[in-house]
Amino acid sequence: MPVWAALNAVRDGSARITHYIATWFDISARKADEQRISHLAQHDVRTDLPNRALCVERLRLALQQADRHKRRLAVLFIDLDRFKNINDSLGHHIGDAVLRSVSSQLQRGVRSGDTVSRMGGDEFVVILNQP
Repeated sequence: MPVWAALNAVRDGSARITHYIATWFDISARKADEQRISHLAQHDVRTDLPNRALCVERLRLALQQADRHKRRLAVLFIDLDRFKNINDSLGHHIGDAVLRSVSSQLQRGVRSGDTVSRMGGDEFVVILNQP
């Protein structure tokens, strides 16, 4: 359990320390909130995929690794054709369901070390690292 601890000295009339008071505060809720905020800052709300910022960071790291180990990587840019028509004709709740379905299908089609991310709207990026 994460805690915040404070130790305070208690002094007498001569300014001598007579004893200490220790207090402990459970900060697990705060830590959980910080983790949620961090996750929300790096992941798409609708699909829970890495967002543009996290994708760019992972691509930077993947390029460094590929260069360091003399390996290749592939970057796929995927755009859903006529996705706006789905939102306009069937509603955003159906469009969101389509985005979640596409993200699930993409994630099932890659290895654990690869990255599927949603750049926004109807655009996805997949980073495929050479094993």
